[in-house]
Amino acid sequence: MSENVPAEITAWIECAQCGRIEKPGISVRIPPGIASLKLEKVCVACDRCGAPAMIYLQRAVRRMP
Repeated sequence: MSENVPAEITAWIECAQCGRIEKPGISVRIPPGIASLKLEKVCVACDRCGAPAMIYLQRAVRRMP
């Protein structure tokens, strides 16, 4: 079985009224088969004003020196 690789998940909300709202990131370990850059977006309500917004989730693999 292969070792999982380190990755970072970052998230932010894009709201037409409030602008960009950064969310806390998290460090995770993922299987090597899915170790690539990925960006997903989903419709949500803005957590500040309640207007329709998009949340973005980005996965980036950390390269070890």
